Amino acid sequence: MVRRAGAFYALAVAFWPILPVAAAGAALFRDAAMTPLVGEAVAHLAGCFIAAALAAIVALVFVQVVAPPQPLARWFAAGFLWLAMSVAWASLYGRIVMGRQWSELLADYNVLKGGLWPLMLLTALVAPVVLAAVSGKVRRPGVDEKHIPFAKPMELTMSDRPSVSDSFRAFQQDTPQFFGPWMEMIGKLDKASALDAKTQQLAYLAVLAAAGRTSGIPFHVRQARSAGASREEVISAILLGLPAVGTVVVQSLPPALEALGAK
Repeated sequence: MVRRAGAFYALAVAFWPILPVAAAGAALFRDAAMTPLVGEAVAHLAGCFIAAALAAIVALVFVQVVAPPQPLARWFAAGFLWLAMSVAWASLYGRIVMGRQWSELLADYNVLKGGLWPLMLLTALVAPVVLAAVSGKVRRPGVDEKHIPFAKPMELTMSDRPSVSDSFRAFQQDTPQFFGPWMEMIGKLDKASALDAKTQQLAYLAVLAAAGRTSGIPFHVRQARSAGASREEVISAILLGLPAVGTVVVQSLPPALEALGAK
């Protein structure tokens, strides 16, 4: 399963070589098989559609291989990556290996004169995004990131291992089909709350401490601090439940202090 951005882009790079091979194959088929039968104009038009279809098939296989769903920006980035690599490859291969002049290379981009390359580039650019959206492989943001710091992208916040429990990390990475809907529920509850981000994080810390859920303390201390809470406010929130539940809240003090760091 492709969870990390690095693995996603590595897979995109691995799929890219199929694109120029498909473009070359479409051009050869057009010139050798179609032009003698239907003429240059019709063969050129048919060749354009064949090239685009082959590029779309490559993109579709790439989209289907990728799991779980990825952010929309990542699919856009994959398309731009394919576009940039294709232009670089065509330029370097044409100049260094084939010894072609720049004027000859630029002629490949002239669709009116039979160049298939621009259509291939356009398909490579947009196909990952379009096919990912159609296939349900676009990860929808389930929360409003500006409203509550807890909703920051998990692939960023999860990278700080000391702030997140192993169990929660496993929930996020290994069961995305449950993690996604759960995050959407969190977002809906957040939008229904009248509390600002800092107050909500401090209140959440108080609830965690009262319930003895120490594993979530470091992460939410960090979120509270990001929302503007002071060190004293965080400690006060941790100890807020002392009168109601007793010293059980003290268990959350050490991980909270560790997450806060030195004064």
